[in-house]
Amino acid sequence: MTTSVPLSKPDAVRERIVAEIRSGELARGERLPGEHALAERFQVSRATVRQALAELQRGGYIATQAGSGSFVTYDGRALAPTQSWSAEFAAHGLDATSRVLRFERVQEDPALAAWLGLGSDDFLAVDRVRVVDGTPVSLEHSRLPFRPALADLTAERLVDGSLTASLAQRGVVVAHFEEWARLTLLGAPEAEALERAVGDPWLQLFSVGRNEAEEVVEFVTSWLDPNHFHLHHDSARSSRADHGGA
Repeated sequence: MTTSVPLSKPDAVRERIVAEIRSGELARGERLPGEHALAERFQVSRATVRQALAELQRGGYIATQAGSGSFVTYDGRALAPTQSWSAEFAAHGLDATSRVLRFERVQEDPALAAWLGLGSDDFLAVDRVRVVDGTPVSLEHSRLPFRPALADLTAERLVDGSLTASLAQRGVVVAHFEEWARLTLLGAPEAEALERAVGDPWLQLFSVGRNEAEEVVEFVTSWLDPNHFHLHHDSARSSRADHGGA
């Protein structure tokens, strides 16, 4: 008697896509949907989709080519969203510090929790002003879904003033960010924190950071000085069907 072994989730996704390529449902050169769309379609995590796509590429079923992407720059220097900006500023020889305005556990934003798909609005709230060469250049409001690893984290325990480094030290690592940007006018609280005039136009960035398991690690609202920060558009990589593996 032969017992069939159920496929793992990545293998099941891979087999479905292979079948569509072989049947011609996915034509040669046709662009595959993005990770988010595939995850919703197959009812799996984006981490599972990434594993399936990696296997498809290794098997020659899909190929990658230029697509599009964006990242933030400071005075023309690229800033990686998953890295510590404090460390990156220091690496570029800038005198950068952070001034902590708020660091506390809160339960005050059920709407944000619902939007992020969380079951609780239990967050660690961290508000900071980033100062470069003596001038405030950004205001960042971070909201981290509370987890045991954050229980002993305080403003005084930040590693070199870096929230990113402090999270990594506790095994909480952001694998990737989704970001949205818009132009906004500073309100009174933001203007006071940044020592600027109410109504000044600034770049506002909304970022959702997730770990490899696609769990939300951090939601950040940032106000960025447009005299220094810009959004840079560059090529990324997308996946397209390639019948070479068939």
